[in-house]
Amino acid sequence: MSEAYGKKEEELHQLLTIYKESWRDDHKFFSTKDLELAVDGLCGGKYEMVELEMGKDALLAVLQEEKAPDITMQLYIWQENGPRVMEKTDIPSQVKVCLTRMWEGGAPKELNGWNDITSTIEA
Repeated sequence: MSEAYGKKEEELHQLLTIYKESWRDDHKFFSTKDLELAVDGLCGGKYEMVELEMGKDALLAVLQEEKAPDITMQLYIWQENGPRVMEKTDIPSQVKVCLTRMWEGGAPKELNGWNDITSTIEA
C-alpha cells in the first residue's frame, strides 16, 4: 500500500537511530523527549551518533571532542539530482530544537547558518 491516509510512503517513514561503538538501536516510534534524551546521551558520551530519518531526508548529530560541548550536525536533503549535504555546529539545546523541528515538519527550508558540504562528500 503506497498511500495511507492521503500520505505517500516516504512521507510516513520516520526512524530515530542511536549509535554506539559496536551497536545501533532503531526506533520507529519515539517522542520529543526521546530526541532530547538522545542528544543528552550524545553529550554525556553514552552515544556516538544520533540519526533522524524523515522521509528521504536525514539529520545526523555527532559530538566531536575538539568542539565539545558543541555538536556537529549533517543534514541530508534529497533532491532530484541526489542528496544535498549541509553541515552546522551548534550547542546541544539548539540541536534538540533542530531535531524536534525536523520531526514535526521535515527538513528545514531555511538553511541560513548551514554550510553546503555536498562537494566534499564521496558518492
